[in-house]
Amino acid sequence: MKIIVIHTIGDTEGFDRAEEKAFQELQNGSLQLPEGVSLISRAFNHPRTKQVCTWEAPSIEIVEEIVEALVGPYSKNEYYEVEVVNS
Repeated sequence: MKIIVIHTIGDTEGFDRAEEKAFQELQNGSLQLPEGVSLISRAFNHPRTKQVCTWEAPSIEIVEEIVEALVGPYSKNEYYEVEVVNS
């Protein structure tokens, strides 16, 4: 299923540090996403007070667990299952 996460970022520097650390750990293999979970896209506004991410995952709960562990202290996060429609 496709899941979007809307981040309302309260601490931009903390959020950016946590996100960068997670991407580095994914790249070097010290952090692995569960099977069937992938981050598809990220989009943010300027001055980075909002970010929307699209995930592929078996459930919202799995994405929520990952996101809250990584950036939860720096943002309020909303989770929605979505249907993607190409126009």
